[in-house]
Amino acid sequence: MSESEVRLMALDLEMDESRGGLLCPFCHGGQHGDKSFAMTRIGSGILYHCFRAKCTKGGLIPSTYGIQQTVRKKKSPKIFTKATRLLSGSEEHFLFDKYELLPKANHTYKYCDEMDRLVVPILGIHLHQLGIAVKDEFNKHPSQPKWIFYWEKPMEPKVHLRLTNERYVVVCEDIISADKLWTYDIPAIALLGTHLSEDNTVYLRKLGITKLYLALDPDAKDKMHKIKGKYSLLFDEIKMMFLDKDVKDTPISTIKEILDGTQTTVSNNTE
Repeated sequence: MSESEVRLMALDLEMDESRGGLLCPFCHGGQHGDKSFAMTRIGSGILYHCFRAKCTKGGLIPSTYGIQQTVRKKKSPKIFTKATRLLSGSEEHFLFDKYELLPKANHTYKYCDEMDRLVVPILGIHLHQLGIAVKDEFNKHPSQPKWIFYWEKPMEPKVHLRLTNERYVVVCEDIISADKLWTYDIPAIALLGTHLSEDNTVYLRKLGITKLYLALDPDAKDKMHKIKGKYSLLFDEIKMMFLDKDVKDTPISTIKEILDGTQTTVSNNTE
């Protein structure tokens, strides 16, 4: 019945409108009647979360009216069958030097000579490998795009996770950016693009993430504003990191200064 109550509470919400400071229909605010419930109406339904420590109920209630649901055709996963090898000493040195990667990342990267590309794993929770990204990081084919392959239909969101025990995560676009941060014990997620979906948001909440640092590429500032506006009530805090370059091309010292609060390229503004 609680999900039905959430639907009733959200009846007058406009699209992308959020509301907080509500009594949770699941825990009813506990002994003290805390009003710690928040919800947002989105295209695919209602996102909701209770911030009361002893409840933390949250999720996505799919829309059953008002908006036509998109029926996606099931696609067979692209299977990668080509031979790979470990990086040579010179390749590893070039890549790790270029992006300030620490050695603990070296066992995850391989090379495909047939495609003349770097092969980077897409990792889910508990480092479960969901698939791979095949891309040019040695400037041999600069005009050609990357390819993404999955081993099977993933049972978890198609994002690259590099988490630690922290309750925050830095949201990046690409895998190497996330891996770079992780080698310095900074938790990160790579969206493999700029879209932070409702499913991914609920997933991060379920993993205990309460704070987001948005660090998308410089040309995605508007996208960061939209993400912050859409999900601001579902996290304790969302901050935007306005960098001059991609995360992987930004000095790690600058990233650390931003996260420590001693650098001013972080913004809380939604304007």
